[in-house]
Amino acid sequence: MNKKPANIPSGTMPFPPGFEVCWAGANPFGSGCFFGSEDGGVQLFDNNFRPLGSAIKTSPSGEAINSVAGVGTWFATSTRRDINFIGRSSQAGKSEMYHAPYGAHDLAVTTSGFFVAALGRLGLLFAEADIRKDNFTITNPGAEGELSVYSVLTLPGDAQHDLVVCAGRTGGILYCQWRASQATTNMRTMSFADLDVVDVCSIGTIEHPRAVAALAKNGALLLSKDILADEKPGTVKFDNVTGTAYRVVRCRGHLFVLTRNGVFGLWNLAENFVNGTFGINGDTSILGMPMEATDLNVVMDHWLLIVGLDSIEQIDVDGIQEGEERTRPQILRPDWKSNGVTQTPKEFALTA
Repeated sequence: MNKKPANIPSGTMPFPPGFEVCWAGANPFGSGCFFGSEDGGVQLFDNNFRPLGSAIKTSPSGEAINSVAGVGTWFATSTRRDINFIGRSSQAGKSEMYHAPYGAHDLAVTTSGFFVAALGRLGLLFAEADIRKDNFTITNPGAEGELSVYSVLTLPGDAQHDLVVCAGRTGGILYCQWRASQATTNMRTMSFADLDVVDVCSIGTIEHPRAVAALAKNGALLLSKDILADEKPGTVKFDNVTGTAYRVVRCRGHLFVLTRNGVFGLWNLAENFVNGTFGINGDTSILGMPMEATDLNVVMDHWLLIVGLDSIEQIDVDGIQEGEERTRPQILRPDWKSNGVTQTPKEFALTA
């Protein structure tokens, strides 16, 4: 049974009939949101959870959707067995669909207009927004799969490069500057003993566009104002954030962490860290929302969409009342190690 404090404005939507939701997130082309199903389908909904059009079966394998991204006139879905690109032909007026036979954990879109997918030990997949140009490459993050790309974040880099930041599990935080014309890519790693990074998100501002938060499986947060310049991110752990951690998102200057035990809101943590007002002790108000949930995403920069066991929770972050009790985190000072791995891309083909 899901339980929430009374001061959290929210709405609950049961799963649509015949559509077992496993992923819910923003519509990359405008307002509303996409739902992904356990059998490889996607459905677009408006802000009031009304369906727009019909559900589309995108995965030929019928596996569960774990990410959706869009750029230009195309959107992509991923499952643990395939990546699928869906567009609309301007000539025939019909939907087009292509598939890559690679399982992915996560999808993102670069500022230069490429899809990028986290392929685990296979590395990163890049695909140009106009899928019909056949511009697809895979870069492997290490020799013989020594690193694993689990989630992916894209930011503007230097000198017309895209900055790609990844959660690399026991490999730590991975990042590289990438552009389509380069022959090799230098993947950098930052890690310390027993680190297991499961997610990354942007906490950037206009002044600090490359600020990043990463989440470890044990709930520790790794915070950097500039991932390219900072070789020793700030590392904190709140005892109140309990359970195996899965997901971290930023919304309205706050960080929200999804664990096995629920969703935890860390009030103003992202804003305070980037602005330099986190303080020597890092006192933070934490709002715990005990529930059984499988995924967490942000829509329109003020809604949280939380996928539960049989329903979707929509929470208005602007309406949440901050708790009065503040918590002091453990300030960790691990022995960070940095390394670099040169990657050579290889091309691949899609199937229709």
